[in-house]
Amino acid sequence: MKKNYLFVLTVLAFCTLFLNASTAPDTVWTRTFGGSNNENCYEGHQTSDGGFIAVGSTYSYGSGSNDVWLLKTDADGNEEWNQTYGGGATDYGYSVQQTSDNGFIITGFTQSYGNGGFDVWLIKTDENGVEDWNQTFGGTENDFGRSVIQTSDGGYLIGGITGSFGAGSNDIWLIKTDEFGIEDWNQTYGYSGEDNCYSVHQTVDDGYIIGGYTNSIGAGNNDFWLIKTDSSGNETWSNTYGGVGGEYSYCVQQTSDNGYIMSGYTDSYGAGNYDFWLVKTDISGNEEWNQTYGGTSSDKARWVIEANNGFFVIGYTDPSATYVYDLFLVKADASGNEEWTKTIGDGGSDYGYCIDQTTDQGFFISGYTNSFGAGGYDFWQIKLDSEFEVDFSASPTYGYYPGLEVQFTDESLGNDLCWFWDFQNDGTYDSFEQNPQFTYTEVGTYDVKLKITSNTKVDSLIKNDYIEVVYVPPAPPTNVQLTMSGDDAVITWSEVDTTMAGTPITVDYYVIRYSEDSLEESLFYYLWSTVDTTFTHERVGMFSEQMLYLVESFIGTREELETYIEMNPVINEQRKVFHKH
Repeated sequence: MKKNYLFVLTVLAFCTLFLNASTAPDTVWTRTFGGSNNENCYEGHQTSDGGFIAVGSTYSYGSGSNDVWLLKTDADGNEEWNQTYGGGATDYGYSVQQTSDNGFIITGFTQSYGNGGFDVWLIKTDENGVEDWNQTFGGTENDFGRSVIQTSDGGYLIGGITGSFGAGSNDIWLIKTDEFGIEDWNQTYGYSGEDNCYSVHQTVDDGYIIGGYTNSIGAGNNDFWLIKTDSSGNETWSNTYGGVGGEYSYCVQQTSDNGYIMSGYTDSYGAGNYDFWLVKTDISGNEEWNQTYGGTSSDKARWVIEANNGFFVIGYTDPSATYVYDLFLVKADASGNEEWTKTIGDGGSDYGYCIDQTTDQGFFISGYTNSFGAGGYDFWQIKLDSEFEVDFSASPTYGYYPGLEVQFTDESLGNDLCWFWDFQNDGTYDSFEQNPQFTYTEVGTYDVKLKITSNTKVDSLIKNDYIEVVYVPPAPPTNVQLTMSGDDAVITWSEVDTTMAGTPITVDYYVIRYSEDSLEESLFYYLWSTVDTTFTHERVGMFSEQMLYLVESFIGTREELETYIEMNPVINEQRKVFHKH
């Protein structure tokens, strides 16, 4: 609604926002893939064609006891193709990314090929999953690939774990290759204990960020470990995060402020045996905040992304403490405060391992399930709709009478939306466009309301005191002259032409006030108003030896002028030029 405050000379603008929290998105579809045995999916992403790619392991198909399994689906989750990779022993795919040539890069570990028990395995395929080449890396002990990215130079970076090299029983292992998988360099990070990497990314400075956990250093049994390196893998800094118990991190992402967000779980903090744990740091790894999420049993987070002004964390929860898990999704705001949670499952154990935001602002979740599907465990894909939340902005939100033109911008979340704008919150919808303009023609402070609807949902938001239109007096009259004609005081001045917000404005009225006080502190009383540029105060010389006059410029209607005079019959004015009789 509009609130009238006429003729404001000095304005402090306040805006109170009544923001609606977003709600958990609906499930659009779910799909399972697999045979009569176990298929475990560890990572999945949307592809450039709008479909999805997922990687993991299969016991139902392929050559060995377990093979790497790569599965491509369309935008509706229908299978387009699948490929297995492996030999006669055990082979796992753990991480996949689409490459710049629309093929795919996979890392995991193989017992079928290489030098040791398990070796890091890097597989490059074309867009149909047909293998282009593969490379193994490792020594005589066990070495595991856990995360892979394509780097800005067209090569690849693998983050993993090595038992063959380094200082301890397991060390973090970073391997940089060229575009054909030929090693450029490798680096180990660790001490005498066990140090594990599960996530790597290239950073905005072309270095790398490594996320995992360690029991070599830190405060407790295991701690989150964050390592920053330069472009050659040389450590720039590292930090641990945790308490006296155990903390296990499986994902790190660089955030929009160039800091970092880590996800995993903790038994040092929180409500249960294990709780989801998020740790947010600045660009130098200094902790900014941490938050736990979960109940009194076990809740284990795997993957985190930044989206919609907050963070989405996927994992799994054991709600009844029976070691039967449901997929668990948490939305937190930018400060880590929980906004909503969503669980999905049905009697068996169901695991969420990875989450992506899709191009339609929805979400794609990959993991595995034995509640649904054909076998023991099956690949599991879930498509969620976008969040549903109403929000908007405007520019400008403060300006001058008359004719303040405001551009409104819809910032709502949701698909297939309709918009209902009420620019004065008076019960009348003024526009049904997504990003409308509106011109305010009267002085006042206005509430603005936006209602959005989708096929199944309705929500609205009112921003109180959001638009403020103020009256700013024009420049005072110039060339004010006072002459006496007998006992009459004749006051004249020059007509004022001014601009307001770049628009030419003509003064509508001049207000004359008088005072018999001293110049240092003058109370001026209303005397007269006129459209002319002259006024005669008749016979004033018969009653007063000294008189001060003040002439004000006024823009507005006669009714507004009368209201102004009624509100301001006397003013204490020390800033204007006064003229003495």
